Amino acid sequence: MLTITHPELLGGLVNFPGGLFPIRIPGESALRLIIKCPKEWILAAKLNRGFRIYVAPLMAKGRKSCGMVSAFFDDADEPLTL
Repeated sequence: MLTITHPELLGGLVNFPGGLFPIRIPGESALRLIIKCPKEWILAAKLNRGFRIYVAPLMAKGRKSCGMVSAFFDDADEPLTL
């Protein structure tokens, strides 16, 4: 749906292999999070009415950043992670 309103993003998203992709769209102040994952993971999120995103602070080459992991709970003990 994002590529319908912003077709200029399509080329970059087609080449993106998958995962979490934060993006700032030109002309907008807010960041958006694009999640590219298999359809089974989307089904797990739909059936469970959501998924989780965990954020962890990290230091890389002297700069502060954060890491993100998403968990799609198709199984309570072993969620699908991205």
